[in-house]
Amino acid sequence: METDSQGAGRLVAGRYRLAGVLGQGGMGVVWRATDELIGRAAAVKELRTPPGLSAEERSMFGERALREARTAGRLNHPGVVAIYDLVPATPEDDAAYIVMELLEGPSLAELLEWYRALPQERVVRIAGQLLSALDAAHSIGLVHRDIKPSNVMVLPGDHVKLVDFGIAHAMDDTRLTRDGVTGSTGYMAPELFQGADPSPAADLWSLGATLFHAVEGGDPFARQTPAATLHAILHDDLPPLNCQPPLSTLITGLLTRDTTDRMTSEKARTLLPSTTAPPAAEPPRPGQATSDSLTAPVGPTTAPPHIPPHTPPHTPSAPPTYSPQATWAGHPTAVGQHANVHYSPGPMPYAPPAHPSAPTTGAKNEKAMWIALAAVMVILLGSGAFFLLRDDSSKDDSSKGANSEAQSGETTQPGETAQPGESTSQGDSVTGEKTWPNLSRNHVTTPVNYPMTPPAGGDHDPAWQNCNGDVYKTQIRDENAVHALEHGAVWVTYNDKAAPADVTALTAKVAKTPYTLMSPYKNQSSPITLTAWGHQLNVQNASDARVNAFLDKYVQGAQTPEPGAACTGGVSSS
Repeated sequence: METDSQGAGRLVAGRYRLAGVLGQGGMGVVWRATDELIGRAAAVKELRTPPGLSAEERSMFGERALREARTAGRLNHPGVVAIYDLVPATPEDDAAYIVMELLEGPSLAELLEWYRALPQERVVRIAGQLLSALDAAHSIGLVHRDIKPSNVMVLPGDHVKLVDFGIAHAMDDTRLTRDGVTGSTGYMAPELFQGADPSPAADLWSLGATLFHAVEGGDPFARQTPAATLHAILHDDLPPLNCQPPLSTLITGLLTRDTTDRMTSEKARTLLPSTTAPPAAEPPRPGQATSDSLTAPVGPTTAPPHIPPHTPPHTPSAPPTYSPQATWAGHPTAVGQHANVHYSPGPMPYAPPAHPSAPTTGAKNEKAMWIALAAVMVILLGSGAFFLLRDDSSKDDSSKGANSEAQSGETTQPGETAQPGESTSQGDSVTGEKTWPNLSRNHVTTPVNYPMTPPAGGDHDPAWQNCNGDVYKTQIRDENAVHALEHGAVWVTYNDKAAPADVTALTAKVAKTPYTLMSPYKNQSSPITLTAWGHQLNVQNASDARVNAFLDKYVQGAQTPEPGAACTGGVSSS
């Protein structure tokens, strides 16, 4: 993994001076750079050939870089990221570099992470711009093949840019069509899993799934496992929409399985208003300071913003490189460098059923499922997916944001963890300073047994809270942590007002802001993210040895607050 210190200052092709990492993922690193020849800021995507590839695989990797630049370079549209230059690999430097327009703003995926869902009017504006960008691509014979929230950049003023044409291809290009089914499972059209070639209709399905997520707050067909997600895409009904026409009509039409009945681009355009004027600027995200500088961490004495019910359960560890120029319509103007702003998170997300409906019988459907399962294996193996302990302690989370196509949409989705086993007890133990009101404790070393179902008094209160802002081995017993991780018994979230059923991605606040541990419902399957002193570690179904290794490496000190000491600095229970 390349860092700023390793690459900053390098001069690429004699003109592009690299300054710092904007984002990184499985396919490369995106750098902030300056074109010293003409003095223009740019983003440079570095695609370095992974080690251990055969000569044929290295050639394919290089061809993909060329294809991305050529594909996006053919498009001249305000809704598509502009490609400025391509620097091919050389014997001296095996990396290829794509020089592109510098985009400073969050991705749609990050907006949904912060706000859960967006207002219907805003999604309509985004839909119109994405549809226009896709029309431009389709008109010259290009299919994107990976439309999803993380490949949509939302710039100030709600101007939208479609990014990451790394797997796009021309409909008449047969050179690279034998690389298996490629895309992001939850947003892929059903016909792709049945052997159909990518087409504009498949892009429109993905657009529909993206818009559903944006307005409803969740993927329409997300399930507990990739196989269950595929089954849902192929067989399950579209969940009911809470939004109103024309957006509901648009989404329903785009998410029609039969391609002959699926809504066309021409029909979709008739549903959207002729003008889609954006608001003045992006509303501040939860806890975001309304200033030009958003790099300073929030200290333990900073009060949290007002968080209405059903808000996102956490915020990213660091904000993207994005500075709102004005407050959004309907929100009060923030005064002062660190003023907090109230916001409305939008509708509740769609909660997929715990078990998909029974499979449809018939040889055709069974064959389609086998094709789909094989496709998922190709996707998972090709992307290096894994569900073990991953050390991200050296990774700067500020990589989210500008030109986020480098991340390749590798955010863990709620349904991608292994299904936990049945709990062997009625409750799980954890120790701490604060508990649910209907439970009692005498000392921090006294286990707190909480049930697997919410207490009668409600499920919005934390089961455990660490006032110090870091995780101490003396307070979280190893066996409890292991049991929690293996059975989904403990969640970590910054927002202690979020109901367990609403928590899908779990991230603790950086620096010394207190953590909150919460109990979910029985058999809830979710990943868990712990953050200690700004170092993030993703833990998914970890074994005893791995959890112990984490605790030994990241837990610092053994301070214990006085029993019953009140927590200060951002998170409190009520």
